[in-house]
Amino acid sequence: MDLLALFVIHQLILSNCLVVQGLAIEDVPYLAWVATQKEHKEHFGHGKVCAGTVISERVILSAAQCYYISTSHPARYMDAKFYIAVTGENHFGSLDRLTHEFPILQIVGHSDFNEQTMDNDVAVLFINGYIPRVWRNVKPVPLAESPPEIGEKCFLSGWADSGDIHQAELSIMDLETCRDTFPGIGNSQMCTAYKEVRGICLVDAGNPLVCSEKLTGILSMEHYCFHTAGTFTNISNHIDWIRKANSTFDYSLDIETLYLSSAIRKYQPLALFSALLILKICRLVS
Repeated sequence: MDLLALFVIHQLILSNCLVVQGLAIEDVPYLAWVATQKEHKEHFGHGKVCAGTVISERVILSAAQCYYISTSHPARYMDAKFYIAVTGENHFGSLDRLTHEFPILQIVGHSDFNEQTMDNDVAVLFINGYIPRVWRNVKPVPLAESPPEIGEKCFLSGWADSGDIHQAELSIMDLETCRDTFPGIGNSQMCTAYKEVRGICLVDAGNPLVCSEKLTGILSMEHYCFHTAGTFTNISNHIDWIRKANSTFDYSLDIETLYLSSAIRKYQPLALFSALLILKICRLVS
């Protein structure tokens, strides 16, 4: 077994069998970001196009605007092969043993996305890999099936300009009041007002808004920090669409080895066997 294979197995042990203390990503393990493959391969952290949210072992929810390429109806989207998703990262742009990367197999963006009103600003990304239940730094968040209450406290998470993960406390605003700030906002959107902001600016479309520990919205407006209100895709308005999009994915490749890094899959069967054995042991002791 060569050194690279051993290194990958070592990473696998650390990320699955050890409890790492004090990592902000463990507070928001559903947080992800998406980049263009070409730029990302040239320099880790470059080419970011959108934020995303892990909602299942193979699906990331994001904003349609990030992959949208046409004003025609129905909307058309970029080919998935150009993108890669990054999860488990505590500091943006810093590759470490907690970082997991997944090429995107398929992108399903909403066919009725409207770039003027931001209606239906939602896209579902199917990853080439599998997020195991034993990963403590990457976990899905459940979806909100009903809209939040006006005034409800929610939290917007994302990587700030410093590269660190930050959170802003927001409260839900009624849509008509929001239209004073954002005229023409779509009916499938929802708004928040700042309740407590700690000197940060979370600017990535697709950043998750979580209310009562459920994904309630995804950020639509990239200039959020310059306003007293922000607009989000209302997840509860798109539950059926998300489930329908998910049903179009081919889960026939849903095998345990898929989520192993491409490096380990290129090496000896012994390396692969060792990695799978480690995962089995981790699951028994977790």
